[in-house]
Amino acid sequence: MTQYFTASDAFHDSRLAACRWPQGALPAGESVRLCLYLSERLRGAYCLLCWQHDGQEGIALMEPRKEESGRLCYAAVLSFDRPGLARYWFIVNDGRRLLYYGGAGSTGGLGVLTSSFVTPYQITVYDPAYRTPSWFRNAVVYQIFPDRFARGKGRGSLNRADFHRKLGRTVVLHENWNEQPLYQPLPGREYYDPCDFFGGDLEGIIEKLPCLQELGVTCLYLNPIFESPTNHKYNTGNYRAVDPMFGDEETFRRLCLEARRLGMRVLLDGVFSHTGDDSLYFNKYCRYDSVGACNSPDSPYYSWYTFLQYPTVYQSWWGFSSLPEVNEHSASYQDFIARDEDAVLKHWIRQGASGWRLDVADELPDDFIALLRRELKQTDPEALLLGEVWEDASNKFSMNCSRRYVFGNELDSVMNYPLREAILGFFLGKMTAEQAVGRMETLRENYPPAFFYSCLNLLSSHDVPRALSLLSGAPDKDSGLSREEQAAFELTEDQRSLGRTRLLLATALQMCLPGAPCVYYGDEAGAEGLMDPFNRGTYPWGKEDSVLLEGFARWIGQRRRSAVLRTGRMLLLSPHRDVIAVVRFVPGDGKDALGDPCEKGLFLLAVNRSASSCGVRLDFTAALHGPDASALPDLGGRYRCVESVGTAPVSVLCKNGVMRFVLPALSACLLVREEKSSRLSKV
Repeated sequence: MTQYFTASDAFHDSRLAACRWPQGALPAGESVRLCLYLSERLRGAYCLLCWQHDGQEGIALMEPRKEESGRLCYAAVLSFDRPGLARYWFIVNDGRRLLYYGGAGSTGGLGVLTSSFVTPYQITVYDPAYRTPSWFRNAVVYQIFPDRFARGKGRGSLNRADFHRKLGRTVVLHENWNEQPLYQPLPGREYYDPCDFFGGDLEGIIEKLPCLQELGVTCLYLNPIFESPTNHKYNTGNYRAVDPMFGDEETFRRLCLEARRLGMRVLLDGVFSHTGDDSLYFNKYCRYDSVGACNSPDSPYYSWYTFLQYPTVYQSWWGFSSLPEVNEHSASYQDFIARDEDAVLKHWIRQGASGWRLDVADELPDDFIALLRRELKQTDPEALLLGEVWEDASNKFSMNCSRRYVFGNELDSVMNYPLREAILGFFLGKMTAEQAVGRMETLRENYPPAFFYSCLNLLSSHDVPRALSLLSGAPDKDSGLSREEQAAFELTEDQRSLGRTRLLLATALQMCLPGAPCVYYGDEAGAEGLMDPFNRGTYPWGKEDSVLLEGFARWIGQRRRSAVLRTGRMLLLSPHRDVIAVVRFVPGDGKDALGDPCEKGLFLLAVNRSASSCGVRLDFTAALHGPDASALPDLGGRYRCVESVGTAPVSVLCKNGVMRFVLPALSACLLVREEKSSRLSKV
């Protein structure tokens, strides 16, 4: 039977400088000092540090020394010469038995001493030359599902449906912009087909760019725009052509040029793990004037696919025969997508795109992602490669191996679903402030700094229910509701009022955390919706929620105006189970979290999720967690509130390292130290 011991017997917290320094991810070739503290009760014990790294393992005898506190400090130093995932734990022999110290169910934080094996701690070892595009970690991203955002003048996209109809495809057009999306099979059909269109197009996006600029957006992430028979375009028909419903290549170039003129960049969605069966390359229905892989083994595209019984049985994405899987190791496919002079990846960068989001990156081989990165960076060193990864990307296991996304030769960024889970879970009462902060600290601890500061921080997307719906009390994606029940679901006014306030609180937190905050189109205007296709409704033009729209603009504005909120160092605190506090600062050396020059500044955000007011006490003299705690400047002085949700304290005093104030119910306040406020950077 497992025996557990108390923290007074043994102590190691990977987020305290006294236990691990430097903290967080480690550049290859550098050393890390690890310490385990034992009580006098374990005097005479000897301690071993055990580690694994990139297929190797080792044991180091730890040297003891007595501290003034009476505890024994056992220390050892490790160094790893190449990128990879390292894990460590401790073995304590007290002369009678072997005891093990490791994570308490997590890869970081405060551990536990037990008589049986424990969760190892993690150190992510990365290439010291690892860099990500600086423009992206300073960005405010806006995700657009093109068919549902805006119709261009003349509603030309509705008239362009003839292209698909002439190929024999079903197209259902919504004349009414405010209708609910199609969610049931068409009459006489067995299965639902996402073949309905509202007429949103690239011209519509161009026309709305001034609105997005006013909101504070600096980067557009577009769901797939390439030729495809569906409204979502994740079953690509032709990688080299913009879908006629959206426009053409010339329109795309104009979009990129006009966006750049207004201070915005454009990211494209690359679906490279599969194509559509109704595509130029597979051509199952012979709609294209090409010899597709399904038409002949002599097809130039035959090696792209894996046939089990030609031509009817083939590997497909999650068993959907409409989505034949691509063999990413096919040299022909790699040339077409990445290596050729006018490869897909390069062609659209040269037309004006600033990077790619990789759909289902966890289903793309590591060597293929590394190839995409090499070719992309050779075309444009500042281009972004972002991956769809739903879990912690540092220790993700898929395709029967540990993935290598974060070590420096693959991704720049991932969609930060773990952060979304922590933020929404906090506001919905599924976790305490301490638990939510712990989730955030785990990501910071496991990701290289450049990667952490480049994560795409989202609250909603095309694959999850809208944040407003969830924060108002709507069922989540695992609720089991049928599409008919989801279509009929309506929020009460009281639910929506609560959800609106929570969404603004979540947005305040989102805008004050490291990474690139991402707004899913319509969230800022009050759009609702459960799972696909209800989360892909049209933007409510003329029916925007003015409270949300103004609130989003204010919080985005705060982030845009201060480099400290974008790349400054961070301290996370949970002074109350219902309160999260975020300190963002640039210390006296004038360098941000990545070592780049940055104007000095100091902000404190405090968020109360409770329906009751909370007395907040922040003690900055206590042991503080995180790699930036040791760089924290003197926080003494008076602070004034520069932005808030709900009522907020007008000013707060920090004296002798302690700050006390009352935070009203369901409120947030962003405080700035008065004597520093005039020196904040402007954007």
